[in-house]
Amino acid sequence: MVYKKGHIYLDLMDQCCDMIQFTAGPSGDSHCLEYGSHRVDLGSSWKKISVEEAFNAYSSMSMDQALALDKFDEIMAFDIEPRLGIKTPCFLYDYPASRAALARLKKKAEKKTRPCRKNS
Repeated sequence: MVYKKGHIYLDLMDQCCDMIQFTAGPSGDSHCLEYGSHRVDLGSSWKKISVEEAFNAYSSMSMDQALALDKFDEIMAFDIEPRLGIKTPCFLYDYPASRAALARLKKKAEKKTRPCRKNS
């Protein structure tokens, strides 16, 4: 993976997907791997979902409510993460700033972060 000027973290997700698909290609198992009782297809399109979208889809409360009630990590671990990446891998992005200590804040929405660090 290469950090390139003008590219954003979504581009890095695509590069990561391409690298893993290339690496898994010679296995002869059509880009699939076994994880527990699941068969994960590495060859198909990988899902990209923001943390806020994940809360809306898989949680009984919003991300903001979970943060206010200090239940963010519990809901992520027990309600959201077990539902991601079952059939195909999934990138989870745009964590709230309070839960992404090593990320750089986005300029437009300072409550969210970028998962990549800018190298000077």
